[in-house]
Amino acid sequence: MSTLSQFIGGGQDFPNIRYIRNSGTFVTPKAGKYRVSVFGGGGSGAAGAYFNMCPGGGAGGFAQKTLTLAAGVTATITVGGGGTGVTSSAAGSLGATGTAGGASIWSDGTNTITANGGAAGTPAVSASATGASGGTATGGDINITGGSSGAVAWVANGYGAASGGGAVGILGSGYASGAVTAVANRSVASGGAGVGGVSGTCTGGATPSGGGGSSGPSSNNSATAGVDILGLTNPANLPAVSARILPVIGAGGAANYSPSGTCTATAGAYGGGGGAATADGVGVSATTAGAGGICAGGGAASLFTSGGSATCTGGAGGTYGGGGGGASAGWTGSGTSGAGGNGGVIVEW
Repeated sequence: MSTLSQFIGGGQDFPNIRYIRNSGTFVTPKAGKYRVSVFGGGGSGAAGAYFNMCPGGGAGGFAQKTLTLAAGVTATITVGGGGTGVTSSAAGSLGATGTAGGASIWSDGTNTITANGGAAGTPAVSASATGASGGTATGGDINITGGSSGAVAWVANGYGAASGGGAVGILGSGYASGAVTAVANRSVASGGAGVGGVSGTCTGGATPSGGGGSSGPSSNNSATAGVDILGLTNPANLPAVSARILPVIGAGGAANYSPSGTCTATAGAYGGGGGAATADGVGVSATTAGAGGICAGGGAASLFTSGGSATCTGGAGGTYGGGGGGASAGWTGSGTSGAGGNGGVIVEW
């Protein structure tokens, strides 16, 4: 199992590091040991309106391998992109399926390490929707499948329901976003998963769930987020992390609910999932979920209103493969899902 200490900068074994965010090549500068970490792109969530159940996207896979290489070896690197968010305002008709994340690959002629992208969220109208699966990984000493998005269950007159995106298994397990059960004449949504815990499930009532944290899950049917490495839920309490590599130590974002107007949830800190945003009422105009922190899932957004042209926007997945949140605009309006986070490759030597 990988541990947080593997992603702290510096160190006697691997004092050098290179972040690779675009496809290209890497030439080994010296002979010796190299540690290669590969992250697939996250999938984007589904989007829809009026009776659409919209799950978030799955997180990208994660692979890591320690190699012994000669100087001057050229590795070909492919970096998978995150899935693009989609928009739908087709009331009562099937909404838009998200976009799958791309695969990231390291290939040096001897070793091939692959982290596949997370699957796209697929909507269902007047029916239950299955969550999107996380990307698989091969070729590493460590190969971890990304977290899935939560399933979204339909009930009669369930106007809008959506789930958050999954998280990358950088700490050993790819956590899923919370499952959602629609409620008649209400909006329901779950937060994005964190690298250290799932987001809470949502089975009814007005309270969406907060994002999972880097060190624990968020609660079911509660806006409170999962905790950071210090056991705190307030991202403002995060210590300085400028010297760290992929500092996945933050809290999830708090969820938010409003009976009118606009509603915006909190983004996750480093490794924390974004909070979900929901709103119910005639005066609702917009809901915006929180984005996921590094490797974490974006929160889902939903609303229920009988007037106007309201919009709901899912939270984007965090960089290095977080899944994007789903978006479901009940009755009138449009939903735009959160994009998946781009993948990447990290080389230490």
